[in-house]
Amino acid sequence: MIGDSPRAALQSTRARPPWGAEELEVLWEDEVTLADGGRIYVRVVRPSDRPTFEEGWTHLSAETRLFRFLAPRDHLSPGDLDYLTDLDGVDHYAIGAVTRDADGHEGPVAVARFVRMRDHPHEADFAVTVVDEYQRRGVGSVMLERLVVAALKRGITTLRADLLVENEAAKHLIRKVVPRAQSRLQGALVCFEIPLEAEEDPDREEPDREETA
Repeated sequence: MIGDSPRAALQSTRARPPWGAEELEVLWEDEVTLADGGRIYVRVVRPSDRPTFEEGWTHLSAETRLFRFLAPRDHLSPGDLDYLTDLDGVDHYAIGAVTRDADGHEGPVAVARFVRMRDHPHEADFAVTVVDEYQRRGVGSVMLERLVVAALKRGITTLRADLLVENEAAKHLIRKVVPRAQSRLQGALVCFEIPLEAEEDPDREEPDREETA
């Protein structure tokens, strides 16, 4: 599943993450309070996140897995886990959202990523996945908005995603976060193209604000 279909307000504790500061980005973290009071932490995915990905897989329903991978899938292989967590941060970039308990254990919430297209270096395929218990709570918007900023910082001007036609929640998410997104039918898929050129300048400082998601 590319994301949820959120309608909740959320509030970030930071005005803007330091996307352009490569030496800081590994340490960057954004604490977000959802409208229902839930708190999540958004940060860059690291190789050490393999156990969190394995745990997160158990929180995805068969339908969510189908929407994410466009085919039935029952496990993640060691190679899959390497691919999903060992990233270069430029051509393959991902952020994750987690919960955190009093002992510091992180629980899986969501992942958003893009992979640059080799033949079209200003374009990238993207995906957003939210574990079932956090869907329709505003998390999908949190992740996609931040992914757009990160993509722009890395020279991406177009994001692309292929969705199953029946994935209504993901279609709603994309059209809500980026209303000018274009789509076309191709068999059982809806192919989205999101132009980023006209997005707000990610270098512009903004005050903390509530966002409708």
